[in-house]
Amino acid sequence: MTAPGTVDGCTHPRARHQHATDAAYKAGCCRCRDCTDASTRAAKRARYARTHGRPGIVAAEPVRAHMRRLVAAGMTVSRIALAAGMRATDGRRIATSTSGVMRRTTAEAILAVTPAPLTVSSVGARRRIQALALLGWSMPAICDAGGIAPGTLRGAQVEDRITLRTNDAIRHAHDLLWNATPPDTWQTRRRSAQAGRAGYAPTLAWDDIDDPAEQPSGWQRHDPSFRHAAEHAAAVDDLMAVGYSRDTAIAEVAYRHRVQVASILVALDRHERRAA
Repeated sequence: MTAPGTVDGCTHPRARHQHATDAAYKAGCCRCRDCTDASTRAAKRARYARTHGRPGIVAAEPVRAHMRRLVAAGMTVSRIALAAGMRATDGRRIATSTSGVMRRTTAEAILAVTPAPLTVSSVGARRRIQALALLGWSMPAICDAGGIAPGTLRGAQVEDRITLRTNDAIRHAHDLLWNATPPDTWQTRRRSAQAGRAGYAPTLAWDDIDDPAEQPSGWQRHDPSFRHAAEHAAAVDDLMAVGYSRDTAIAEVAYRHRVQVASILVALDRHERRAA
């Protein structure tokens, strides 16, 4: 049984040609009045376009030659297709097709694509890495999320320009991790504290994280280590309140938090200076 609106006896299971269309008249071989009228209108539009120098079908070789030039300039076929507003699979099909013609609208979209720069500013990538560090994410975790080599990630933090591939990989890692929570370990807290002391800004502090001229807004530089220092000091006070000596309480807090006793002493000193 044919679905409502489809051509009776249509032998194209994927196309499912609809009545009152040029495709139903030509490919579906339907000669009803609605399909005939639709085909007549389509023929008139095509004839008008040819008469005025804008045929619906054009030669495909100039388009494929343009794609080859873009590939030689460093772009991939998938990136060319996306820049032209089509799917990556369509771009690959056009690049490998042996057909001598293609639709004019598709040809114009591809011919409008210009070579992308081989490198881009590393500002956006560096800010994304810093925002993830502020959350406590480690460099290996960022590398795993973006499929990035450790040396490449280190280079992105010191070089002025990076490749498009590296920039896209760091953007992908950031998109996966910026709204997630890293494991709650002392290493995570230490990375977050170090990033805070360095003045790294969170993701939401940027309107356009890739704009070199922009400054972070709606955010105030802070040092997360002060928060941890207050937590350590409170833990020590709680133990002393139930009979622990100061030294024993410090050792117990260090054991519970899996940190060195010296780290607790530094935290207590920082807390006292902060409270003064």
